[in-house]
Amino acid sequence: MKTDELIFVVLDGDDNSLVAVEGNIGMVVFGEDINEIREGVRLKVSEYFDDGFRGEVRIRRFQDIVLTI
Repeated sequence: MKTDELIFVVLDGDDNSLVAVEGNIGMVVFGEDINEIREGVRLKVSEYFDDGFRGEVRIRRFQDIVLTI
């Protein structure tokens, strides 16, 4: 597993909240907006790796476009 890059995928949660999930390690962060997600991801990665993580963290947000035909 590549450990110098983490990818969090942001999903819409309940009540206009956001959830960011990192799939390889299983870290999950909750927030009300993208700024809270950013700060939560920094804190979660720092805690998980005991301030020893060196690499890139990507936060991806996808948006579905639904077509009704």
